Amino acid sequence: MPGKVNPTDPAKLTRIDMTHVKAALKGFIFLFPVLGLPWILGFLTGIDSYEASVAFMYLNVVLNGLQGVFLMLIYCVIGSDVRKAWLRKISCVLRTEVGSSTETSGGVVVTAQTSLPRT
Repeated sequence: MPGKVNPTDPAKLTRIDMTHVKAALKGFIFLFPVLGLPWILGFLTGIDSYEASVAFMYLNVVLNGLQGVFLMLIYCVIGSDVRKAWLRKISCVLRTEVGSSTETSGGVVVTAQTSLPRT
């Protein structure tokens, strides 16, 4: 099998392990601020100063509310896999809309060129 790793080959095993370590580290670096910072601010709401406590409460609510937006940006906009899939899908849709269509009308082949309006 091409995808199977031979456990006796240390060079391949080390390279695959490093790939997993890099992926995990990248996930931690991106996800810790998004998921951890609101919780840190949530713990800071117990400060004795009322003004500081209220400020941390507002920051906590705003950052918790925007977590989904941040995750979408990280994985869909910055992430190369999802971006490539979207670009492939969009180019496929545009190719089918812009392509030519052929129809038969009473034994005569009629070819119509369709295109999108240019802006």
